[in-house]
Parts: sequence; structure tokens; C-alpha cells
Amino acid sequence: MFEQRAVAFLDILGFSEFLRQAETTPQKKNEFDVLKHLIDSHIRWNNEHLAPTVPDAVKPKYIFISDSIVLSAPLSEQGFDGLVVVSQTCIDLSHKLLEKGFLLKGGISVGSVWQEPGNIFGSAYIEAYLLHEKARGPTIELTTRAIDHLKGASHRNAPLTILELWITQPDGRVTLDALYPSYIRGVTQYARTEHAFKQYRAWIHVRLDELTRFGSAWEKWEMMRNLFNDALARHHINVPKL
Repeated sequence: MFEQRAVAFLDILGFSEFLRQAETTPQKKNEFDVLKHLIDSHIRWNNEHLAPTVPDAVKPKYIFISDSIVLSAPLSEQGFDGLVVVSQTCIDLSHKLLEKGFLLKGGISVGSVWQEPGNIFGSAYIEAYLLHEKARGPTIELTTRAIDHLKGASHRNAPLTILELWITQPDGRVTLDALYPSYIRGVTQYARTEHAFKQYRAWIHVRLDELTRFGSAWEKWEMMRNLFNDALARHHINVPKL
């Protein structure tokens, strides 16, 4: 049935070209196996490792279709806000994929959704999909309805506006802080954050070197370079800028 949910539509950038290479290149095939396992195991790993205080009804539902990931959570359930749950999961995925040298883009919306194990319907899903198509490079943007919800909702008695998961851009767009360091898996100390960001820095450098300068793929990684440098400054991470 239809219910009020937060929903994200995500794409792994460069996946189609990567898949073509994996079909004929053993090294790329091995990398594809790692990526496939990472995506396949995410739903089980993520939901199993949530805190015991998180009700089952709050946990995200997923659909994986090739290079696309759709996930949703109830908009309001036992004090948990679905926009926060979905945003946190998207940040977690962004970190995981960047550790393997891949970028995400996407859109997040809130509203009417009917999600089944293998399908999803509803205006919020359509809005998230349409926004993801317009997303500028490796960014995850919020729809107007999601922004409106963000301004007035709360999560576990805290206003969403103080959670710092989102960034308001100069043009008024609101994007996810996809490199928010608190969601790096296993981050129990600052050194782990530095290690992860050094790994991201290396991948960005490699991709910019191996891709055709000013090509479409190169421009996406150049945008990630800028987002990476901004994240270093915003979160006071002691890693050299690119």
C-alpha cells in the first residue's frame, strides 16, 4: 500500500563502461566481482549492524538494478525520521564506493511510495528518479519536497536542521554531505578518518590521470576533487588537498 516514505534513487557513475571492460579484461572482471559483492552484501550488512534500538520498521528497503540503487524508509516511525535514515545510508554507500574508486549521483525525495520486494511505485520515487537524472556529477540532491520536510521535521527529538548531513549550495540547491566522516565504517578514531580520506585522494588522483582530460568522466572526477577539498576544510581533516 502507499505510505509516506523518504526515497533515494542512486546511480554508480561510469558503471556501464566499467562493465564493458569487465567482460573482456580479467583485472576489471576481478574488480567487478568485488564491487558486486559490496553492493549485494550492503543490505544485509547494513541492517544487521544497526543499533539494537533501531526498530525493524525503520530499516531501509532496497532494490538493486544493475548500476542503480533504490532505497526507502518510513518518513516517520517511532521517533525516527526517514529522510535522516535514507540520507545516512546514502552517505554510507558513498564512502564504501569511493573506497573502491566509484562515484554516486542521485536524488532524494519524500512523499507517497509503495515499495514491494522487487518493485516501487509512487510520486516520491518518480521525483527522486527525475532529480537524479539532472544531478550535477557526483552529487546527491534533495527535491523541493524533501527540503521543505527538512526545515520542519525532527529525528529522535532533534531538529533535522542541526544534523549537518546536508549542504545548502549558493544557488539554493540542497545536497547531501556525501563525505561526512562520521559514517566511515570502523571510524573509531581520527586516524581512521585520515586513512580513508587518503585512500579517496589516491583514487581521485588515479582517475584524473587515467581519463581523457575534459571528457565527461574526467569532469565528474574533477568535480569530486573539488568536493573532496571542500570536505577536508569543512570537517578539519588533516590530509593534503588535491
